[in-house]
Amino acid sequence: MSCWRTAAQLGALALAASCTSPGKGMIALEGATLIDGSGGPPKSDALILIKDGAIKAVARVNEIKVPRGAERINLLGKTIIPGLIDADAMVERWALPRYVAWGVTSVRGVHSPGDSGFALKKDVDLGSIVGPRVYTAGAAIDGLAPTLPGAAAVSGDEEARQAVDQRAVAGADFVMVYTKITPELLRAIIDEEKARLNEAFLSVLPFAGLSAGGFGEHIDLEAINRRLQPKNTATTNEPSRKTE
Repeated sequence: MSCWRTAAQLGALALAASCTSPGKGMIALEGATLIDGSGGPPKSDALILIKDGAIKAVARVNEIKVPRGAERINLLGKTIIPGLIDADAMVERWALPRYVAWGVTSVRGVHSPGDSGFALKKDVDLGSIVGPRVYTAGAAIDGLAPTLPGAAAVSGDEEARQAVDQRAVAGADFVMVYTKITPELLRAIIDEEKARLNEAFLSVLPFAGLSAGGFGEHIDLEAINRRLQPKNTATTNEPSRKTE
């Protein structure tokens, strides 16, 4: 009797598996005009299949079959574009849902007093609030009498390194330095950030001794060092020119 029961249970499981919709958990966006960011012309009557938060297929409507059981959303007359990135923001909680409404899917918070930036990032990651993916530097690091309210003021190498360490422990994605950071302090910050975050990734605004920063870019340490050298130590391969 138990053998018959086991066979019946296996048969029921096989039947249930065969009845599972292949499109379960999938979203099909149909009919929109797609601008994919590749530089090519817009694609009309597009079909986009999404599952588990990832795009699985892109085609035109009727070019591929929408799996049975998928949630189908008619977007005829709408336009789909890649998510926008706000790379220079002072993110506040009230703005997070608006970013999504505006098509911004990633935001880079360059300065947030206290731990507010880390709290916002955590809440978005946990799904407690609707918002874009948040990358944060926490509070900016500046020299004495900081320009930005709430920025951390540092006056020496040790304080600069400690400021980087605090942000690394808190979960910073990068470090923001501001207008009163000196070249000497910048060297300490880059060195410590490379050690703590395994890379030098800063937002740098112009300040004395450095005409422009690698804003939002991986720092070329050799280039930074060359630009921080006193002018009388600079070398050039250009032939000397005689003046008349």
